[in-house]
Amino acid sequence: MEVPNMESPALPPKTNRPLWQKIIAALGANQRFFWTTFWLLIAFVILLLPLFYANLVGKIFLAPAFLWAFAFLMVGIVTGFIFGVPTIITSGPSAADTQQQAMKDNKKAEKIVQANTNLTQISDWLTKVIVGAGLVELSKIPGFIESVSKKMAKGMMVPGAVDNEAFAAVFSGAIIVLFLCYGFICGYLVMRIVLTEIFSD
Repeated sequence: MEVPNMESPALPPKTNRPLWQKIIAALGANQRFFWTTFWLLIAFVILLLPLFYANLVGKIFLAPAFLWAFAFLMVGIVTGFIFGVPTIITSGPSAADTQQQAMKDNKKAEKIVQANTNLTQISDWLTKVIVGAGLVELSKIPGFIESVSKKMAKGMMVPGAVDNEAFAAVFSGAIIVLFLCYGFICGYLVMRIVLTEIFSD
């Protein structure tokens, strides 16, 4: 008489978990994410306070200021993502070697799935281009920010106020620098702390 198998069913392998489970596991296992998010949210609120204040004193319109701020925020986040993409290192025999060995053994060839490294290659290329172009054109960056700030100020300033154009131009320059830097930090930290854990699975 055969004894029934009382072993517990095997759990699904780690790599077969759904994406949402990977995200939850990455957030729960890494305590740094909570504190990083906390301080980033505090910094975001602090960055928004000057926008509300300038609107309350009648210097700028709030809607265009928000649009410009979030536009530069997204540019910074995308740049931070590009700089924070992890490098994928594969171990073991390559796909070509494995397939050749399977053909030599006269076995049925199985589908071999490898990690797509296109994003890593694009990230490396764009990082080098951005850093190289930034170093070459470093002396022109302040003039470019000033030019963009003056164009932004024309759409944000409230007409009729004294010295409003100069205030709006300075305020626009601050929006460019602060939200670009903040977005870069957010994008880089999210990629390194959260998405790197998911990619490693």
